[in-house]
Amino acid sequence: MGSYYILWDYSPIFRWLDYKMVNKFNKVTEELCNLLMKKFQKHYIDFKPTIERDFCDTMISAKLWAKQQNSIKYEHMTDQNLAMTVYNLSYDGADAFYNSFQWLLLFVAYYPSIQTKLRQEISKEIGDQLPGFDDRHRCHYVMAFITESLRFRNPNPFGAIHETMANCNIGNYNIPSGTRVSVALGLISCDPIHWSDSGHDFCPQRFLDADGHYVTTVSSATFIPFGFGRRKCVAISLSLNVLFILLVRLLQSTKNFDIVLNTNTDLSPDPSITFTLSPKEFKISLIPK
Repeated sequence: MGSYYILWDYSPIFRWLDYKMVNKFNKVTEELCNLLMKKFQKHYIDFKPTIERDFCDTMISAKLWAKQQNSIKYEHMTDQNLAMTVYNLSYDGADAFYNSFQWLLLFVAYYPSIQTKLRQEISKEIGDQLPGFDDRHRCHYVMAFITESLRFRNPNPFGAIHETMANCNIGNYNIPSGTRVSVALGLISCDPIHWSDSGHDFCPQRFLDADGHYVTTVSSATFIPFGFGRRKCVAISLSLNVLFILLVRLLQSTKNFDIVLNTNTDLSPDPSITFTLSPKEFKISLIPK
């Protein structure tokens, strides 16, 4: 859909002009939601509180816990809302994750010196063992590299679209109630006001302290690829964990090779893709050391 989606969301005129494409989009979305709803409800048949097989079971456990605790959250934990949470994770999350790992791979090939540092730390701290989530706390440079990648090229540069619930003012602008708004997450993360350099350079060291330890910045205003506030992405920890595991396994499995960029590709985003921030097409090779 690209930029069409943005136009549809902000103006009913464009939805009317593109009504055939809009109807097709709505039909596909409805079919996908119904499919996930059916899969979610099937989990009730053989659900066991002591065994959580997947994310659907986790949602059901949370719903039952809220009911037992007589929590106010229970009224919002309808099957439809929980199924849509699964939808957000599997659809929106998968797309963002794919783009994030594409950027990681490009940065590894684009910066040979950084690739060497990543490999050295992985070899020292993990070796050839399968990485686990706890290894994140020992691989400071790897985590700084992942964090800087998400800051430098956020796959969702404008975050989720929200709606104002009351009239409000931002600077000299009056924002009426009911206005669709989004936050320019990518611009904020790269704003020079937050950094000693321009903020437009790729520098994993910015997330390391004087002792070379990774600086946790998930809640910082300077690092917000997952949004912020109560409506920020629910999969922050999951995303960082999976990116860490896959990156480490990639570098472990290619320890006898150099990952080399084969194409004359720069680090600017693909201008033909407007809804997400994706790298331009690139090719890499594995060169024996």
